[in-house]
Amino acid sequence: MKKFLFGLICFSWLIGSCAPVTLSTPATVTITLQNVPVIDTATGTPSPLPSATPTASITSLPTIPTFTLTFDVRTIVTVTPASPVECPKENPELIADFSIPDVDFCRAGGSCYTNNTAEEILNFLNQGGTLSAVTIRLEKVNGISGVMGGNFILADLTNDSVPEFIFRDFSVITGIHIFTCELGKYYLFDALRIDPMDIRSIEDLNNNGLLELIISGGFCSGSGCISLGIYEWNGDTYRDLSDNNIGIVGPKSVEIKDYDSDGIKEITLTGEHPGSCCMDLMTPWRYKTVVYSWNGNTYSASYVSFDAPQKRFQAVQDADREALYDKYDFALAYYREAIFNLDLEWWTRERRDYEVKLFYDSYKTITPTPLPILLEDTTEYPKLAAYSYYRIMLLHLAQSRESDAGTVYNTLQQKFGNDPNGRPYVEMATAFWDAYQSTHKMYDGYAAAIQYAAEHPEILIPLGSDYHGSQSKIYKPEDVCPFR
Repeated sequence: MKKFLFGLICFSWLIGSCAPVTLSTPATVTITLQNVPVIDTATGTPSPLPSATPTASITSLPTIPTFTLTFDVRTIVTVTPASPVECPKENPELIADFSIPDVDFCRAGGSCYTNNTAEEILNFLNQGGTLSAVTIRLEKVNGISGVMGGNFILADLTNDSVPEFIFRDFSVITGIHIFTCELGKYYLFDALRIDPMDIRSIEDLNNNGLLELIISGGFCSGSGCISLGIYEWNGDTYRDLSDNNIGIVGPKSVEIKDYDSDGIKEITLTGEHPGSCCMDLMTPWRYKTVVYSWNGNTYSASYVSFDAPQKRFQAVQDADREALYDKYDFALAYYREAIFNLDLEWWTRERRDYEVKLFYDSYKTITPTPLPILLEDTTEYPKLAAYSYYRIMLLHLAQSRESDAGTVYNTLQQKFGNDPNGRPYVEMATAFWDAYQSTHKMYDGYAAAIQYAAEHPEILIPLGSDYHGSQSKIYKPEDVCPFR
């Protein structure tokens, strides 16, 4: 039911011209950082932070981060093969005559749909009909316009040496059905019905000796959406290992791959391309990549990243996110990107409204009234740069580099102590530093910084608020200290 609601939400949210979703060739998850300072690989210490005017001669960081492991592969228990099951006694003389789309009518442009085929197949098999007769009957509709060729497959999902019959039906809203033979009878399991639904693959994702059936579906207009189900036999029924939570709006690619060579595959979805209806919600937007990993019970999101930042606040948010993943080197690289990459763009509520209007004006049939050119908000840079210095200070302390942290703290004071826009972040850093120096306990420093942010909520707005788009984090006081 959750997947169906996901589809309905996509449909209502992405109102636009209906169009099929075409997935490009999946690409490896990468994070491309431009103009990022070098980190000393021998000591893990960054190159000195310049106190003078930023320079453009900055080296790129070529490697990509790996997601944090959420599951110990040594705890995997391989499923013992089940005993062969007893199926109904077959009668090869029975002729399959269950409902299928009318071939001639469909080719002439008529309806290629029919209902109740799965139930009719179940009755036929339990009367002694053979799977061979079923497949011969179904092969008559392969290749017809509007009907997916290859709408069935045989695979041993229960590991009992008897293959299950997996069928994609001909209903208007398609469904996937699994026919399992047990105790002398066939039983029918209906996977959730989402249109268009398809069998993506059948493979042992979590390396436990059982094949999983991976199906995909979507029910969105505009830029579309995709949702995945991962069905595995648990001895009684087929459980969805996706926990109804694997999906993305505006899909670009889907990839199933063992990234870290531990024998367990990860699922990576890239997308979140907005429909034309939703630019006011999503501006600015970037392609989003979500890695889903096996946690021993379900597949859940383990790592989220976006395309390279174009806006300065995006670099700050990327850095904060990497810090939460304990990817300190990448967090540092993004903070330095926010400070030193002069090509990153500024962002304000006015600029958001301006760009949204430009986008919608491009759809007008008449020439839109020219908009005035926006002047750059010069107050944003000192705010985000000062905050980035503060967070770099925290990164060093989290790695027991107090001397480096002190250097960064002094640099922050020198560069922004007298700047009216950057000073509040200096004051927050000072609140942290003084409390930390008095007890040398990070917790005390965090409490002081969070208290300062709570008393000065205006410092959180440039970091991420309602005008930063739906992909943005909305900052709260506790977000200024992640290492708790």
